[in-house]
Amino acid sequence: MIHIGSSFLNSAKEFIDLWHSIQTLIQRYKLRGVPYGGNHDKIMEVYQALGIKFDFLIGAFNSSQILFFASCKQLGTYNVCVALPRSHPLAKKKKLSITDLYNEKLLCVSSGDCLNIDDFRKNMQMFYPQIILEDVGYFYDLDTFNRCEEEGCLLLTLDAWDIIHPSLITLPVDWSYQMPYGLLCQKIPQNKLRNA
Repeated sequence: MIHIGSSFLNSAKEFIDLWHSIQTLIQRYKLRGVPYGGNHDKIMEVYQALGIKFDFLIGAFNSSQILFFASCKQLGTYNVCVALPRSHPLAKKKKLSITDLYNEKLLCVSSGDCLNIDDFRKNMQMFYPQIILEDVGYFYDLDTFNRCEEEGCLLLTLDAWDIIHPSLITLPVDWSYQMPYGLLCQKIPQNKLRNA
């Protein structure tokens, strides 16, 4: 039995579709989904549990802290988008332009842990100083999404996270920022995973 954990439904669905397309895997192994939730204090405990509570985790990765505990197999990329409350004036749009973000507070992962987001932040600060970036720490938890809704501000997010909060909508932006996603496993996987 191989245990997988994912807090994001879209990630798990993509993995399950891939899993079922490889006949030798379905014949040799069974999957058990293990849901997990987390607040900011518990997120690193989840990654430290790789190989103990979970065989795999599915989701976005590019955090130095996560990569300290995990090895990754990239399966694809997510688009970096913006989440905002349904009541926000920009919520009526289908797609945002970068100028739509001018004079808006954009909650964003703090710099120093994620190369993709660090590059994003540098470009915004250099070319679009009209966008007000506000740090929220290295990882998002449900409180981060609640804060976006409560304060009526914007949140840098991924298209895969579009169903996390019922009061927020996720919109694409006319930029090309992406985040890798895939399978994360124990840094040195156990034999049953190495041989899969």
